[in-house]
Amino acid sequence: MGLLFYFCLFLIASHVWADPQTLVLKNVNLIDATGSPVQMFKTVVIQGNVIEKIYSTGEHLIPADAKVVDGSGKFLIPGLWDMHTHVADPKYLELPDHE
Repeated sequence: MGLLFYFCLFLIASHVWADPQTLVLKNVNLIDATGSPVQMFKTVVIQGNVIEKIYSTGEHLIPADAKVVDGSGKFLIPGLWDMHTHVADPKYLELPDHE
C-alpha cells in the first residue's frame, strides 16, 4: 500500500502542479532496481518533474519552500507505471496463424 501511495504522489507532483515546486520524500527506503540492497533512510528531492537529489537523510538541509512527505517505513521504487493491464478482449489473445 505504501508503494502505491508514493507512486500516486509522484504522478501528482509530475503532472498537476503548474509551476515547478519542490517535493521532498524524507526517510524512504529506496530500491533502485539494479539488484543492489535496499538503501535505507534516504531523502529524495523532486523539483517539478525531475529528481534533483538523493541523499542520506540528515546530510543536507531541506529547502524551506518544499512540500515534505515523511516516508518513514515506506519504500520507493522506480517504474511500474505501465506494467499493469487487463486482457479482457479476446482479440488480445489471438496468435498469428503459423502453418
